[in-house]
Amino acid sequence: MLPRLSAAVLFGSCALAPLPAAAASGACPNPELSLGCGSCHGAAPNALPALPPDPAPALYARLARLRDAPYTGTVMPRLLASLDDQTLHAIAAAVACERGHAP
Repeated sequence: MLPRLSAAVLFGSCALAPLPAAAASGACPNPELSLGCGSCHGAAPNALPALPPDPAPALYARLARLRDAPYTGTVMPRLLASLDDQTLHAIAAAVACERGHAP
């Protein structure tokens, strides 16, 4: 059984990622929550699938499905396993705002 990762571990790479423009302007809530996502889902040619430009409720639904997935063979279910609904809502709001949706 794999250990659950804390939010601090999940977002530990935040200091390495540049602050998105929308987040840097102060327009988005909790911009630090979306920074770790860009480490893998960034614009680099070898990046994993890009994050969808969905509004926060749709992003939350995707995150919750991944967190609650019956399989753990991929990274995302393991990264999200220890995060509660409130944290997933905050992450979804930060990512959606960064992509131009109202906070």
